[in-house]
Amino acid sequence: MTENNTPQVTITIDAKKPRLRIFKSTIHQMGDPKFVQLMINPEHRRIALRGVDRHIPGQHEIRVDRQMANTEDCVDWYSTDLIAQLCSVFHEVKRGNSYNLAGILVASERAAFFDIGSMTLIEPNMGEIYV
Repeated sequence: MTENNTPQVTITIDAKKPRLRIFKSTIHQMGDPKFVQLMINPEHRRIALRGVDRHIPGQHEIRVDRQMANTEDCVDWYSTDLIAQLCSVFHEVKRGNSYNLAGILVASERAAFFDIGSMTLIEPNMGEIYV
C-alpha cells in the first residue's frame, strides 16, 4: 500500500522476450476481468491497464485465461509490435532489457496506472549477456 492506502501494483516490460508481464495479483485486484486493455499516454508518460468483460475491437487487449490466471503467477502478453511501440514512445525502454514499473490500482475503475518515471531496470543474472 502507498501512503494514502492505495494498493500498489507492478508490471514488467520485458524487451528481451518481447512481452509485457501482468501479475495475477494485479488482475485479481482489478476484479478478475475477462480482458485487460493496455493504454499508452506518451504525453503524460504513463501506461494504464483496464479490466473489461467484453472484447472491444481496435483496442490493445489480452484475453485473460481464467485457468492460467488462477494457477500461474502472471499473465504474459507476447507482442513484438507492442514492445517496439513502447521502445519508440518511451526512449528509456531499450531492447534487450527488462524493467519493473510500480503503479497504483484504482479498483473502482478496474484500472492500474503506471508512471514511466517509476521504471527500474531488472539486472541480468550472472552469465547473461546484454544484446
